[in-house]
Amino acid sequence: MKSNKLNTIESELIDPKLNKVLSSLINITDINHIGYGTDETKFVGQLRNKRMCEYQSKLLNSYLLQPKSYLKLELDKLDVTSKATDKAIALVLSKDNKKGMIHIRTKYIKSIINVKEVTTGNINKNFKGSKKAPRPYYTQVFEITLSDDPNATFFFYISDGSKENSTKGFRFSFNPNRFNDEQLCAVFSHLDSVLGKRRYCQFINRALVTRIDIAINLPGVLAAFLICLPIHAGAYRSKCYPLPNNGIYKLVETIYLGRIPDKNDKTKNRASKSRIYDALINYLKNHPDSIKFFNKLAVTTRIEYELIPYQSKCTLPINNLEKCLVKLNEIIIVDPIDFYNLNPDLLGSLLKDKISII
Repeated sequence: MKSNKLNTIESELIDPKLNKVLSSLINITDINHIGYGTDETKFVGQLRNKRMCEYQSKLLNSYLLQPKSYLKLELDKLDVTSKATDKAIALVLSKDNKKGMIHIRTKYIKSIINVKEVTTGNINKNFKGSKKAPRPYYTQVFEITLSDDPNATFFFYISDGSKENSTKGFRFSFNPNRFNDEQLCAVFSHLDSVLGKRRYCQFINRALVTRIDIAINLPGVLAAFLICLPIHAGAYRSKCYPLPNNGIYKLVETIYLGRIPDKNDKTKNRASKSRIYDALINYLKNHPDSIKFFNKLAVTTRIEYELIPYQSKCTLPINNLEKCLVKLNEIIIVDPIDFYNLNPDLLGSLLKDKISII
């Protein structure tokens, strides 16, 4: 299932005229500074517009009260690790013309995917292996891409245990939304052919999810209208972005609910958290050519939950992925129906820092 495009103004429930007003709040004149900017006046004007507040409230209530009718749950990122034997590692790294990860066995699979070895990048930058607690240290990486979409990538990592205090194992990481069922079948069929049936089954049976991102889009909802609160006590660890620069506050485009490692935190331990952000801004930054279709796109807020199972003191075998604990329901969203009655100064402050209300 591919889902890397935003909804258009023809989408159900969206009012094209009101969407045009909301989208006009986003600065697109400079592709290097796409976003809300620093001018709160025009945003406060819409937050104090009764009709607009009612429209945003209607969308949110429709989506959240009838999620099965209007929302699609998306799997946005999947990281998986598994133990590996010397033989399994040798099979993956084999340079034999008929073996190894590089060699694709059938014409059919070759027509769907490409495979090449790439550098390890920053995957090992936070390596914390010790004698008591050895960790994987990845020495080789293979990149699997789709023949018809080179931006859809599936990375397969190998830790051969050669580094001190490291373990032997495999890891793969990809965005499932960029692959359809046939393409995923081709990727895992290739892994099956490389490892052989028995070892492939061992690999999958040992595989544990280390990170999974689950998300929903709210078409027609502008993130500026959202005030989101966590139901847990860790709200004080939440942050708003962009961060102030030399005392100048930009209007909030992204909210993180949960702990984000500080830049001075040497461990850089990831933690489970939620992210609420303007998906249209994010999309345009990553696809600047799409600005020419700007008037046809719906403003969209995206809510993501990043689950780190081991941080949550649980294990999640890939075979039990359907039992993943989705915590999107642990976010309290304030209904904007009465925002137009709020003091303009308060609205201006919330546009710059939505965490201060917590």
